[in-house]
Amino acid sequence: MIKIALLGLGTIGLSTYKLIHEKLPNIEIRYVLDKDISKKFIVGDILTSNYEDIINDPEITVVIEMLGGLDFAYKCVKQALLSRKNVITSNKEVVAAKMVELLDIAKQNNVYFLFEASVGGGIPIINYLALNQKINDIVSISGIINGTTNYILTRMAKDKLSFNDALAMAQKLGFAEANPQADIEGYDLMRKIAILAMLGYQTEINPNQIYRYKMTNVPTTFLEYATKLNKTLKYLAVATLQGNIVNIRVEPVAVSNDTLFAHIENENNLICVDGQIGHKQMFYGLGAGGMPTAMAVVEDLIIVLESRGKLAFEPRNKYRLSHIDIPSSHYLIMTKEEHLYVSELISAVELDNMLDQIVFYARIEGE
Repeated sequence: MIKIALLGLGTIGLSTYKLIHEKLPNIEIRYVLDKDISKKFIVGDILTSNYEDIINDPEITVVIEMLGGLDFAYKCVKQALLSRKNVITSNKEVVAAKMVELLDIAKQNNVYFLFEASVGGGIPIINYLALNQKINDIVSISGIINGTTNYILTRMAKDKLSFNDALAMAQKLGFAEANPQADIEGYDLMRKIAILAMLGYQTEINPNQIYRYKMTNVPTTFLEYATKLNKTLKYLAVATLQGNIVNIRVEPVAVSNDTLFAHIENENNLICVDGQIGHKQMFYGLGAGGMPTAMAVVEDLIIVLESRGKLAFEPRNKYRLSHIDIPSSHYLIMTKEEHLYVSELISAVELDNMLDQIVFYARIEGE
């Protein structure tokens, strides 16, 4: 019987624990690591707060990390790989910051490092990209990849709620964390699109260098303007390859209502991979939640059990990350008085160059 350890017993950890018990009776969960010992009533004596118990047990062959955060989780993952244990994680922060290093350690120790659950919840995008990039020249990767912000924008547009009211509703329904900063300020999207771009383009990317426009800066009035223009405002993460430049942006985009992106509502996600061979491939589904994410974790566990091919980072080209080299069109909203004032001071060209410094703008899809 295969013996494994789970790190973290939050929403995803608990769902993973239940799913393994229900669907994989040949798996023994020997340890569950959590700092909250009161959770012992859930899993019994297998609960531990000491990671050394897991690392020092030679019978543990798979460690599943669902702790969240960076420093301690990264330490646990790295130590497990160095101890020749297979690792599966749902932790986008660790994967975005340390993917290349951890895949290299896994390769050196002939073990798996898998992270399907790090992007898109239960949407099968990671393993698809890892295989697709070997035969397809990927032009762009774009998506609604954060359920919290998509839910907020949906409710703002449909129910005419303010940003704060929509956020409060998302928190009440469990679609947003008590501290939603990572979502509404774009950090979550930065990490996810960095992971997708690194896999798709096989080039190392620092997620902290990705252009990010906070969704908290989006005014309610702009949703109304977008509606009048037959468009819908979405908070997108987009990676595009042009020459040797990987352009990555996280920002509000006014998408045409005749596109699929405009109709993705609430906590759902949509990821589009556009390649020269396969053209546009769409991946839709629940982008968050305990059981959808747990499903992705367990799918990775099955890959380990069946000894399928390992993920690898094999850089083919030296791409440069940029968000300013590729021109794009934007809407600029201002009052009549502001327009007259600005027109007297600067030319249209100067105005265009100042867009990033003005109160709000949204990129126009496809331009």
